[in-house]
Amino acid sequence: MKNNKKTVFYAILGHVYEHYESTLFSFIAPFVATMFFVNSDGWFSRVGVYLAIASGFWMRPFGAAIFAWIGDKFGRRRALIYSVTLCVVPSTLIGLLPTYEMIGSLSPVLLIALRLAQGLSIGGGFYATLTVVSETSEPSKKNIQFGITLSMGFLGAIVATFLSSLFLEESMPTWAWRVPFLLGGGYGMILYFMKDSVEEARDWQDAKKIDSALPFLDAVREVPNNVIAAFLIGMAVLPPFYLITIWLPGYLSEIFSFSSSYNLRISSMLTLVSGLGVVAFCWLATYTGLKRMLYVSVFCGFLSFLALYFSVNSGYYPLILMAQVFIAITTSLQVAPSLLLIQDLFPPRYKYSGFAIPFSIGQATLVGSTPFLAELIAQKTGQPESVTILIVISFIFLLIATIIAHPYKEKV
Repeated sequence: MKNNKKTVFYAILGHVYEHYESTLFSFIAPFVATMFFVNSDGWFSRVGVYLAIASGFWMRPFGAAIFAWIGDKFGRRRALIYSVTLCVVPSTLIGLLPTYEMIGSLSPVLLIALRLAQGLSIGGGFYATLTVVSETSEPSKKNIQFGITLSMGFLGAIVATFLSSLFLEESMPTWAWRVPFLLGGGYGMILYFMKDSVEEARDWQDAKKIDSALPFLDAVREVPNNVIAAFLIGMAVLPPFYLITIWLPGYLSEIFSFSSSYNLRISSMLTLVSGLGVVAFCWLATYTGLKRMLYVSVFCGFLSFLALYFSVNSGYYPLILMAQVFIAITTSLQVAPSLLLIQDLFPPRYKYSGFAIPFSIGQATLVGSTPFLAELIAQKTGQPESVTILIVISFIFLLIATIIAHPYKEKV
């Protein structure tokens, strides 16, 4: 029991770290865009940064494939430790990266390369963490520990946005944005030295092993509907949240002249709301059917689309802020049951592959590209409120996934 607690604790700390590093770049990048993507047109700078954000997500399926294979064949422990360790290098180097003024056009190239490496490592770590917690927790405490783990990811995001808001203050020197990245590198080194406390996941140890060279193919063969559901959930989870915390702040800065620091603090508040909501909804899932909760989240998702559409169209900031808060709550209602359900779709012998690969492909398809797509839609239509169509699309995918997903039952 004691070793299990240490393993869950390490997984949670790793989850905080991965979300800290990923969120740090995603939230801070739009405000330092001109340091790497220099052009007289501000739109070009924003699109360049949104592409850099998306590039990290595009690499996640490759990371998921590599680490899922390790996790299913050789154990969750190796996959978790390797992925967390790999994340330290690119994340720290981003904080040391020369700007466009220092090395010219090589700067954005190096930035995107480091984001690709970061995406590769996070593509393994995120899924390893969730799988380890799911398979290590006591059955009676599984949902609440899963919820706490997910919320700790939001905590990592909150710390990232809060530190970003401090180091982007106008009173700070221009290089101060680098400090949060370097602090993250130090945290990652601490995790590396803690790796010996990690034990193998109990469910994987007890499960029937298979000799298949590619466990994912077994998932496709045995439960194709669940593989598709995992892909659709990957596309559905987080686009609305990324819309209100990454793309919308840039728009609000132009319309209301809000400072970078103010926008980041609002994003921190929204992340806190979602993080607390995830714990509450994971606890509620113990007493309520997961699919029932997902249908409710789909209904709330369509309401959130209407709220954001009409508030942005009105141009009245208090209404926009209320819509953002409502979407943050809806996000937690969406995330909690969907990620709990996805853990029940596959048996331990290929759970990591069955969950990680299609889910990460879904995230690379829509989630990471959400700010980029929103910017293109807004520029093409000339109507910022039209970007809310991305919310509708994400919840349609979630509805389809909920319908076709069926928890796995081992054949006797």
